[in-house]
Amino acid sequence: MVDVKKIVICFCILNISCAYGNNKTEDINEDVEQEDLDEIDGNAEQEDNTKNSSTDETKDSKSDNTKQENGSNKAVGGWYSGLDVKYVQPKLQVKETNSDSTLNYNAKGNLISPSMTLGYDFLFDKLILGGECNVAFNFGSSMDYNSKTYNQNIAKITKGVNFVGAIKVGVALGSVVVYGKVGGDLSKWKYDWKLDDKTNTEKKYKAGMLYGGGIEKQFMNHFYMRTEFSYSPNITHDSTSKKVKDCKLSDVKTNNYQISIGGGYRF
Repeated sequence: MVDVKKIVICFCILNISCAYGNNKTEDINEDVEQEDLDEIDGNAEQEDNTKNSSTDETKDSKSDNTKQENGSNKAVGGWYSGLDVKYVQPKLQVKETNSDSTLNYNAKGNLISPSMTLGYDFLFDKLILGGECNVAFNFGSSMDYNSKTYNQNIAKITKGVNFVGAIKVGVALGSVVVYGKVGGDLSKWKYDWKLDDKTNTEKKYKAGMLYGGGIEKQFMNHFYMRTEFSYSPNITHDSTSKKVKDCKLSDVKTNNYQISIGGGYRF
């Protein structure tokens, strides 16, 4: 006969084994699922970090570009050097006295004047204080003095090289500078006086004041372009009488009007 007890014991052991095996299988599946979840979370975190890094780099790049643009839109100081081309119009004033009357005579010339400039600007926020020197070479027409008494040319006055030293005061409006200047003008003049049918040539340096102002545009933090107007009034050539034939010339003066355009480099 079959032993019932043995069959029951075997059946119980089999059930216990199956149950244990199922538990093990579930534990393994849970471990696998947890590992998969951890891997997914890690990938997601890595992607987030990559996105954040890319976003930060983009922001930094934009910030750098903005700073660079802002820097290029501001005026800078320091040393600078440049070249200008000036149109100069000197106006001559002469008082002619003869035995009958005193006559006033006016004449004018037209000059083209290339020049070189060297200067330095101090920048205090929006205020600019500076100084510059300029040397110019004048080419063009002389001023002919035609005597009203004799109705003939009795003098020719020609402007040569001139030197200017001036101080500047300006205001910076972004990269645009509006400035005024005041200084001195030292010019070389040549005089051809026709005295008693003879020509007497003189060369003298004459000094006067200079006033002016202009607008300057700076770009790329190094280069600039500007236009300027200046005026040198009442430069005295001869304050004492000069005898020309039967006339006396006195109060020989010039007023110089100048407009220029040019540019240069800031160091």
